[in-house]
Amino acid sequence: MTPNQRLQKIAGFVQAHLNEMAVKYPGDLHNPIYRWEHTQRVANYGKLIAEAEGADVEVVTAACLLHDVAHFECNEDYQSHGRVGAKISRPVLEVLDYATDQIDNICYSVAVHVDGEADFEYSETIEARCVTDADNVDRFSAFRILQ
Repeated sequence: MTPNQRLQKIAGFVQAHLNEMAVKYPGDLHNPIYRWEHTQRVANYGKLIAEAEGADVEVVTAACLLHDVAHFECNEDYQSHGRVGAKISRPVLEVLDYATDQIDNICYSVAVHVDGEADFEYSETIEARCVTDADNVDRFSAFRILQ
């Protein structure tokens, strides 16, 4: 499977999961269209940042696509959505032929993007910093403020 095919499968999973969770947890904060558009912007920023920083572009892009997969499930504890997202992401990544270290790096990058905390041991990576930076670029952009 090519990197592009894997990323397309991840994108399809995330979009379907966000739609499913928006139905399960309805409310104004659960707009799957906005969350998917945010995810796409973060993935685009992440790719650019990864290229500039010499990081693994596929790992960063995959993690950016997955970074908010648990966003709707963590209303009570927003800070934990990265860690929950990492748990949701692992089985998806395992069937897409990623190497164990790539899976761990993607899951770590998803887990720490909110508050820098993971619930498993893994060393800090440039890819995790790229994901956090890409999320912050979109979170604090003029586009988001105008929404």
